Amino acid sequence: MKRPGSTRLLVAAVVLAAVALVAGCSWGESSEPATTDEVEQSVVTARNRVDFSFERITKAEDIDDFLDRMNEASDNVGDAADELGKLNAPDPYAEEVDKLVAALEQLSVDLEATASDLERPELLGDLVTGAQGINFESWDEANRALAALISLGIEVDLLQRY
Repeated sequence: MKRPGSTRLLVAAVVLAAVALVAGCSWGESSEPATTDEVEQSVVTARNRVDFSFERITKAEDIDDFLDRMNEASDNVGDAADELGKLNAPDPYAEEVDKLVAALEQLSVDLEATASDLERPELLGDLVTGAQGINFESWDEANRALAALISLGIEVDLLQRY
């Protein structure tokens, strides 16, 4: 036997759950422009994640460890780009933040592609013999965007070479 009002209670619960779900989908994504402090914090966090990832690559103990760390770095740099891409940066920072996001997205792809190439035995010898380091145009693009943000007053360091 149905209790009186149970249908209304069920409908109210479903409506409340739907409202909570819709509200939950928008948490963390504000249409309000970020403050200068939020821009700075987000840019510094992304830069530090990238720098940490590259530093870890240099501590690899063998080629397999190196490749694992390259792939981890690719994931971490991609995640940093995704997080920074969610920032609603206001003018005058928006264009340079967008450039930084694009450079980090490309850097993630470059890392993954390089690791993939190094996993191919026929390419490994040619890539490693005489190599003095790995250089990516996307790294330079990221540093150009960081330099532009620095010129706009954002306190952040350029990415380091390892």
